[in-house]
Amino acid sequence: MRATKLEDSYYFQVRKYTFKHTCSLDFRHNGHKQASSWAIGQHIKSRLQDLNQSCKPSTIIGDIRREFGINLSYRKAWKAKERALEFIRGSPEDRPSIRGFHSSMKPVICVDSTFLKCKYKGTLVVATCQDANGKIYPIAWGIVDSENDSSWSWFMSKLKEQMEIYGKNEKYLEDAGYDSWSRVHFKGNRYNIMTSNNAESMNSLLKSQMDYPITALIEHIQPVMQKWFYERSAEAEACTTQLTPKLEEILRKTLDASSILIVNPIAAHEFQVGLDKTNMNVVNIAQLTCSCKKFDILEISCRHALVAAISRGISIYSLCFEYYRTTCWRIFHAEPIHPVDNLHKLVDSRRS
Repeated sequence: MRATKLEDSYYFQVRKYTFKHTCSLDFRHNGHKQASSWAIGQHIKSRLQDLNQSCKPSTIIGDIRREFGINLSYRKAWKAKERALEFIRGSPEDRPSIRGFHSSMKPVICVDSTFLKCKYKGTLVVATCQDANGKIYPIAWGIVDSENDSSWSWFMSKLKEQMEIYGKNEKYLEDAGYDSWSRVHFKGNRYNIMTSNNAESMNSLLKSQMDYPITALIEHIQPVMQKWFYERSAEAEACTTQLTPKLEEILRKTLDASSILIVNPIAAHEFQVGLDKTNMNVVNIAQLTCSCKKFDILEISCRHALVAAISRGISIYSLCFEYYRTTCWRIFHAEPIHPVDNLHKLVDSRRS
């Protein structure tokens, strides 16, 4: 059969058709050079959009044989899969770019990295913290060639530039000293964040996308963050308690555990609190401290402080630090994450 594509149309017109084949059977085969990696890639691309579906070259070979009666080489099947992924995600050569976003809250930042598995490899680095409800809050993303001094220096310098946007945070960190916020220099605990689990969780979230081209990877991250910020903003707006839901639950459990404690006043704002005379802790409500150190380190009221406040008729919410309050939680997620094109338009409109 011979056909010609019609001008300005996707249709073809058949010019010649021979129903009866006269070629020798010795020349017939099922290789079919028309079954190019491009054509097969177009055919299988819908399967690769499902991240949970396996699509190895050997699977492609079997599927094409059963569906069309065509034998593919392993190399052609492998190239067809690469073609299909390019149709879905784009090619690394087409649009290399790096994008990040920023915000701030409690002065504890977790930084981690994970290896990319795309054609040109590289390493994805991410800085995160926790919002008022204990959820992961991404601050900045970066893509570097590998983990080395130069790459880390670049990422940290860019992270510092972003934190300068908030002014007081940079000064706060510098005034506090390295031993107050760097795990390398700090000799004790800091809040309830003692590992890089936040950043590790982000790496796990992107596990299936680590073989994406860089631009496609970033384009995958953006809608995920957009969804997170929208849902958490709505959750914060709907919250009616003074503290975030997670902290309210912690406080209630702590309060339940405080009912068996004994309170002995020392001064107007200072108390001895414990189970008995041999097991007592000193609480200072004015300074928000307790000798058990939970209040000091986690900055979440311990059971000793709660029962001491109740004994003086003081609201237990007055013992809670600002960044655990619902009002603060709403501020953290007040600004939405815009798609890149819309963000550019928004910036241009504000400038004009």
